[in-house]
Formats: sequence, structure tokens, C-alpha cells
Amino acid sequence: MTALPLRPGCDQTRVLYQDERTALIHGDAREMAEVPAAAVDLIITDPPFNLGVRYGTASKDRRPPSLYGAWTGEWLRECLRVLKPGGQLYALMPLKWVPWWLPYVPQPFRILAWCKTMAHLHREKTYIRAWEPVLWLVKGGGLPATFHPRDGEELDWFTGSNALGESRRIPQKRRHPTPRPDWLYERFILESSEPDMVVCDPMMGSGTGAYVARKLGRRFIGYDIEEKYVHLASERVFGINESKGG
Repeated sequence: MTALPLRPGCDQTRVLYQDERTALIHGDAREMAEVPAAAVDLIITDPPFNLGVRYGTASKDRRPPSLYGAWTGEWLRECLRVLKPGGQLYALMPLKWVPWWLPYVPQPFRILAWCKTMAHLHREKTYIRAWEPVLWLVKGGGLPATFHPRDGEELDWFTGSNALGESRRIPQKRRHPTPRPDWLYERFILESSEPDMVVCDPMMGSGTGAYVARKLGRRFIGYDIEEKYVHLASERVFGINESKGG
């Protein structure tokens, strides 16, 4: 298997866990200094939604809308730097803040709809939101370098449950406030990459992307600004239990 494309001479103190297939790095998504330009085939990420979730001491999930939009632009620019031409980016989007994202999203792009079969139910006299937007774009704006639509369909919506039941079965996910289901990452990885390609998640949380990429034979580079979540991800990926405060 080809080695991970990490920059020679990079700061190894931030790379907390690494083997020939996977690197888990303690760092900010806006500064992935260990990764050279145009080194990654696919990016999948689930950024903070600016809803006041308490991720930890290093994360800030409550910003004024304009600052949240500007922050989104910063990590998007860094993602596009490390992404190869023709590479793809999937990012879960907070519906509330989509207008503040869009000025920073390069054209062209698509917004996919994840229609949830297990939406959060509540007793209010209003519509229940049962879908979540997912940003999808191709670096360079052309056709993706790799694209295998599921079941031969190229629809911009898909159905699937949320991660509530799954998080009860996976101990690591119970220690992260916003877990995502494995099937979601598996879908994107299978549709938009080949074995041995490099997948990156710059805000990897509990390590779902790292675990699924490794299981599917992809190489993986992951970042999280909270050190405890890097240790948490290592438990799923490497079976190493050194979690701090998680």
C-alpha cells in the first residue's frame, strides 16, 4: 500500500497516532500543515453547527453569524488546498446557517438532501424537519475523478436513519455529543473513491470516518482540534485506549 502523503519534516508532535494507512492528528482544520497541496482524493466532514454544543475547551460552537460564515470559509479554503483536482468534498451543513455558508462556497456546488427515517420527534404544532443538507463539490468545478453512484442512481437525495441507535452500541460514540452513522461515511467513500485513495476528515470527532475508511481499504488523514477526540478515534481505529477526559 502506498504511504500516506504527509509533508516531510512536518511537526510530528501533532501526529498522535500513525501507521502506514492512517494518521490521526491534533490540530485545527484551518491549518492542516502536515498535508501537502493536492494530496487528498476525498474529504468528508461534519463541522460544528454553531448551536452552542459543548465539544471541549478548544472548540467554539457559538459565534455571531458573520463570524461563523467567515470561519467556514477558512476551513473550506484549507480543504480545497489539500484536495486534488477532481477530488470531492462532502460536508454536513446546518440548515439554519446555510445563507452564511454560501458566500464562501466556490461555484459550482450541489446541496444533497439526507432524508432521515428517524427524525427527532417533538410535540409542536409545526412541521418536523426530517432532512439535513450536505454540501457536495468537486475541486475545479468539472466532473469528479471518481464517481460510482449507488445502484446506478445519480439522485441528489438519499434516505437513512440517524446515529442514535448506533451510538448506543458503540462506546466511543457515546462520548461524543454529535455522532454520525457509519453507513453515511460508507456511502460517500464507496461512491467517491477507490481502494488505497486518501480520505480526509478535518473535524473527525469520534473517528467514524477513520474507522470506515480503514475498513474499506482507504488511507486516511484525520484532524480534530480537541485532543481528547483524537485519542477517542484511536480507540476505534487502533484499539488504543488513552482517552483523556472523554
